[in-house]
Amino acid sequence: MCPLIVVEAEGLIYRNPLPQLRSRKAYFPHLSSLAGGGFLASFSLGEAMESVDQTTVLYRSDPQGLMWREDGFLIEPSLRGRFSDTAKVTALPDGSQIALGYRFDRSDPTLPVGNPQTGGLLDNEVFCCQREQGETAWTPPQPIPTSFKGPVEASAPLTWLSSGALAAPIANFLDWQGEQREDLCGRLLVSKDGHTWTDDVVTMRFAGGRTAIWEQRLCEYRTDHLAVIAWVENLETGNALCNQVALSLDGGQSFAPPLDTGIPGQASGITALGNGKVLTLHAMRRHTEQPGILAVVSDLSAGRWDMLAHSQIWDAPRLPPNSALPGVFSAVRFGQPSALLLQDGRLLVSFWCEENGESNIRWIRLQLKE
Repeated sequence: MCPLIVVEAEGLIYRNPLPQLRSRKAYFPHLSSLAGGGFLASFSLGEAMESVDQTTVLYRSDPQGLMWREDGFLIEPSLRGRFSDTAKVTALPDGSQIALGYRFDRSDPTLPVGNPQTGGLLDNEVFCCQREQGETAWTPPQPIPTSFKGPVEASAPLTWLSSGALAAPIANFLDWQGEQREDLCGRLLVSKDGHTWTDDVVTMRFAGGRTAIWEQRLCEYRTDHLAVIAWVENLETGNALCNQVALSLDGGQSFAPPLDTGIPGQASGITALGNGKVLTLHAMRRHTEQPGILAVVSDLSAGRWDMLAHSQIWDAPRLPPNSALPGVFSAVRFGQPSALLLQDGRLLVSFWCEENGESNIRWIRLQLKE
């Protein structure tokens, strides 16, 4: 029997309370459960999507996830230096928390993060911060070296695997001049202790080395069985691929060639449901009559992408492309949907979206009915 995807409720995590006073745009959220009940939302806040003042903020909810209040910064202003940052927090089984993200060098405050002429990015670094159970203060950002030679995307949260390791997919970008220093691909960043890291394993790579692997997300859908989903674009031809899923059957030591989902989405999320099934969320921004967020239930247990059910859970406001933004990003008015599986089997979804000139963080509660 195919499951039915039901939207039970929805609301706001963040909206600028005084837009007439100052610009505060919110992007790139992630939710984690708190040991004492309720949820923690981590997201980026600043004057604009690529503003120099963009940094990661935290909001905490009541046990039902209905009311949200500010819970401080991930990185205190005195520790940010010349960087703007974006990161996501993961709650660990021992009650501690760890945040993974990346931050850009804003030594020249006149430059955006992305070069509109070349499609390249400013220099950046991957980092993590940690907070012990019961503590309010986070450690200063600790740089994480990677194998990539140029700018790196670390937009996914860390996932606590059954092996006890922490893992997140990362990928590379063109540099500011638009130079490609190596083949474009995704890698799996792994740590067994939260302090030392490796990224030897490739999650996705396409022939020719010119296909960008954007916004990867990871889940463990069975013990030692990992799935990575990505937004994929061929920079040579300008063609977009459907969302791709790569599977690892050995705990992340290797990944099989990607599976085509047949879904022409961009930024996506993936959440394990149990018994080899996953929920994926797809930002449908192009090649669709109704932009919005598509929810899909699929079965990966046979090593295939077997879709069981799908439903659009949120319709985006109809807005024309923003000609001020470069290329593929001109239609980016919402994104980074992700879902947190709750103890009662429901799911709490978060994403960002532009509404009435403001960029907000929204939540949706889903139920899957057989």
